[in-house]
Amino acid sequence: MDFISEETLNKGHKRLKELLAEEEYAHAVSTAEMARETAPKFGIDPDRAYAAGLFHDWCKCMPGRELIRKIMKYDSALIWEYEEFPKTVHQVLGAFEVQEELGLTDPDVLSAMRKHTTANGKMTDLDKLIYVIDKIEPLRDYPGVENYRQMIVDGKLDQCFKVMLRDSIRRLIEDGKPVSLRSFRAWNTACRIKD
Repeated sequence: MDFISEETLNKGHKRLKELLAEEEYAHAVSTAEMARETAPKFGIDPDRAYAAGLFHDWCKCMPGRELIRKIMKYDSALIWEYEEFPKTVHQVLGAFEVQEELGLTDPDVLSAMRKHTTANGKMTDLDKLIYVIDKIEPLRDYPGVENYRQMIVDGKLDQCFKVMLRDSIRRLIEDGKPVSLRSFRAWNTACRIKD
C-alpha cells in the first residue's frame, strides 16, 4: 500500500482490537476483506477499499457522551446534528481519530469513513462501496441482504447504493425515526444517476 505502511496497518489492527468488541472487530475485518475483493470490479483501488473498510467503525463502541465530547474538538459547527443523530457521530469522529492516531491522511479513505453510515451528497465510488459493503459483508444476515449482494456480484454498485439508501430512509420513516440531512442529500444526488 503506497499511502499507508504495513507497520501502520498492523498498528491499526492492534488498536481496533482495543477499541472494538470482538464482534465489531470481526465485522470490520470482514468489511475490509470484502471491500478489497470487490473493489477492482468497480475500478476502485483495493488497498484503499481495505483500509476504509477496516477503519470505518473506529469509534463505534465509544459511549455517546464521549463521542459528542470528542467530536467537539474537531467539528463543533455541526453539534446540533451530532446531538440529534448520536449514532452517526462515529463515522465522522473515526476519520479524525484515525488521522490523528495513525497519521492516515488519504482523502479517499477518510471520505469513505465519514460517509459509511448516513452517506452524504456527492459520493465517490469508494464512498458508495464502503457504505454498501458495511451492510452486506458476509457476517451480516437479515431479510433482503442476498438481493443487495447479488447487485454487487452483477456489478451494479450505483443501483445497489441507491436501493439500499432508499430502503434505509424508508425504514427510518416507517419506524417514526428522524432521518439525517446527510442521507437526504445523498438520496437527492443519487436520484440524478441513471440505473
